[in-house]
Amino acid sequence: MIRPTPVAAYAFVFLLLGLALLRRESPILSFPFLTYLALGYLRAPRRVQLRGTRTLDAHQSTEGDTLQVTLSVVNAGPALEGLHVRESIPVPLQRRSGSSEAWVRLASGEDVQLRYTLRVSRGFHRWGPVRLIATDALGISAIRLSLGRLSEIVVFPEVQRLKAIRIRPRATRMYSGMVPTRRGGPGVEFFDVGAILPGDPLHRVNWRASSRHLDLLFMNEFEQERVADIGIVVDARNRSNAVSQELTMLNASVRAAASLASAFLQDGNRVAMLVYGGHLDWTYPGYGKTQQQRILTALARCRAGESEYFDQLDQIPSRLFPPHSQIVLVSPLLKEDVGPLVRLRARGYPLLVITPDPVSLEASVFGRTTDDLLAVRIARTERSLLIRSLRRAGIRCTEWDVTQPLVPSIQPGLSRPGHGFGPSGSGYEHAQPRCLSCGGHRCLHVGALPPCI
Repeated sequence: MIRPTPVAAYAFVFLLLGLALLRRESPILSFPFLTYLALGYLRAPRRVQLRGTRTLDAHQSTEGDTLQVTLSVVNAGPALEGLHVRESIPVPLQRRSGSSEAWVRLASGEDVQLRYTLRVSRGFHRWGPVRLIATDALGISAIRLSLGRLSEIVVFPEVQRLKAIRIRPRATRMYSGMVPTRRGGPGVEFFDVGAILPGDPLHRVNWRASSRHLDLLFMNEFEQERVADIGIVVDARNRSNAVSQELTMLNASVRAAASLASAFLQDGNRVAMLVYGGHLDWTYPGYGKTQQQRILTALARCRAGESEYFDQLDQIPSRLFPPHSQIVLVSPLLKEDVGPLVRLRARGYPLLVITPDPVSLEASVFGRTTDDLLAVRIARTERSLLIRSLRRAGIRCTEWDVTQPLVPSIQPGLSRPGHGFGPSGSGYEHAQPRCLSCGGHRCLHVGALPPCI
């Protein structure tokens, strides 16, 4: 293929001038340009046989890691006087070293290799075919072609290690786990004192309480710990996810959801996830590392979008979130979200809200003028009132300043006992009468008038 070059344009202009002016000198001036074009045409590559391969040192990675890419192009045909190799890097990825483009001269059987290192970001990233241009030495003719197959890498969000998360769902499953059940039985934490029954081990006898009664023995009961059903909901709406030059609220929410899912699954719980934004992305309940892989894959493809599904969140299907299971919402929160969350709480779902603070992110972008400071102060006040209204409804909320590390910011709020149905923080410890003598809920003397002494 002969490319339209300035050389051809000059030759054409001189020929036209010679015909228009009827002068011999003008056509003669076009002969050098025509000779140049003829030499380029004669030396143009006639048959191009190239083979290209792209090698990635990993097909799964974690955001923030580096990826080594090697591109090899082999000339299986005649020698090429000029070859332009250009690799298109997916837009979100940043090249840290190396080169993805080169001009080379390849003899028959020779190859050229390009190596470069990328810093990967969360998502699914694809490389298309390699773009090649074979030219002659004069750059007159060119043959364009594409080589190589599609290459793909999935980059998971960063998972940070969280310690024990205190949750108190009303319903648990039958398997042993880490969630207190408010039932006596085998366990670690002291739960109650009750009358001893035939077959109970003697090492659990509470001798201090039994010493007050001549005809009764009392035993210590511990709280059973089971696994629970936990549903994680990630807010991916455009209108609730602020964006700065270096950080987005959605990426912060995704990292928090990945860390929470990992912590819950390591404790043996059954975890499900719902991502809502432009569409709903469901991950049905499951256990273990396989479920963690499914959740991380769903979070890797998470993108912000617009949807009104959150208005119907209080009507979620019980197949995804069984009744009375623990729901963890990761959302910056909007004022219109209070109603659906309160209705969901009224249906018996204990709620834990991890809310990245968009005000701190926007405040880091604003200037220091009086109007900016006043706007930030008003936004903080509105957000404080929103969170207070949720806490009054029995919804547990933990704020996170996204400009600070995740674990130190949210771990103190997650380690404290939850509100609502828990034995602490909700008045549960006073919901049942206690024996004034032994302190037990199920003592035979509870309700006696006067109580035992």
